Amino acid sequence: MRAEFAASGRSSGGRGGREVARLDGMSVAPRPRLQRHLLDNYQNECRETSISSPHTWREVTQSACLLVVNCSFYFKIGACRHGDRCSRLHNKPTFSQTIALLNIYRNPQNTAQSADGLRSAVSDVEMQEHYDEFFEEVFTEMEEKYGEVEEMNVCDNLGDHLVGNVYVKFRREEDAEKAVMDLNNRWFNGQPIHAELSPVTDFREACCRQYEMGECTRGGFCNFMHLKPISRELRRELYGRRRKRHRSRSRSRERRSRSRDRGRRDRERRRSRDRERYGRF
Repeated sequence: MRAEFAASGRSSGGRGGREVARLDGMSVAPRPRLQRHLLDNYQNECRETSISSPHTWREVTQSACLLVVNCSFYFKIGACRHGDRCSRLHNKPTFSQTIALLNIYRNPQNTAQSADGLRSAVSDVEMQEHYDEFFEEVFTEMEEKYGEVEEMNVCDNLGDHLVGNVYVKFRREEDAEKAVMDLNNRWFNGQPIHAELSPVTDFREACCRQYEMGECTRGGFCNFMHLKPISRELRRELYGRRRKRHRSRSRSRERRSRSRDRGRRDRERRRSRDRERYGRF
């Protein structure tokens, strides 16, 4: 499987704390169920801040502002199952080290079907080879074109908002921004790439701990990340290259440091000879 990256004519643009944000009054009243939800949130916030609490939606719209809580799922995971219909705020970052490539990984076990509509069997070995090949291709492309990658993760979830999502955390925010701008003009595996800056920087908070212990009862539709692991050999190869580069840089810095030390000692010896010869301090 070699799904080549390709350029596209599509216009660029990625989508893109305090737990409470303020919004000006809404021009169109939301659905009754959403009204009830927003009114409950507003009343809770008013009670916490000792503000007079409204009793009806009309009173809310007549107030100076509406308090809406940020979506904790989007803040932690960079995705929410409610999408644009979520009653809470999705604050998209304007800068971040992490980018999300949405729905880019296609798991063969989810898509493999025979002509009669029955699922064709894919062995575990074939699955891992396919996944390792995909991971290596994307990781290498990110590093060679945009900058050093600190971490890359792929979701093995089945929910529409997480399925096939790839999260790439760069060392520098500038590299992440450059990657988003460029990748939104490219294609992968015959599909246009949708890239955006992600609020996720700590994947320990975004991952499902029960899944890591083999105890998640929600399966592929869990709303926390189920990260698909790569083989040990590939991990050593990809992340080992980075360690070698760092060691190489460290050795070059040591050589430059030794060279500076030798130069400093030479200058001190020359000054000492000058002082002895000319009586200088």
